[in-house]
Amino acid sequence: MAGNLAIHAPVPALCDYLRMSPSTLHRFFRARPGLSPGAYFRKVKTGEARRLIRGEGWQVKAVAYHLGYRHPNDLSRALSAGNG
Repeated sequence: MAGNLAIHAPVPALCDYLRMSPSTLHRFFRARPGLSPGAYFRKVKTGEARRLIRGEGWQVKAVAYHLGYRHPNDLSRALSAGNG
């Protein structure tokens, strides 16, 4: 997942890649990290956004487009939702 943060439908793509049903993928994620695949993807994506902004000095707009958000405000909302 971390290598494909700009993807817009990560769960179906991951299911295809792993040749696994969505329900099996959900069970796997609940047993390991304790999050749904979508929640885990959002956590990784916002973590990378924070790293690029705080650690690398990127502008929010550049990070938003780099990570596949349609608008910088979408990234801002994602970071706010994650107490960012």
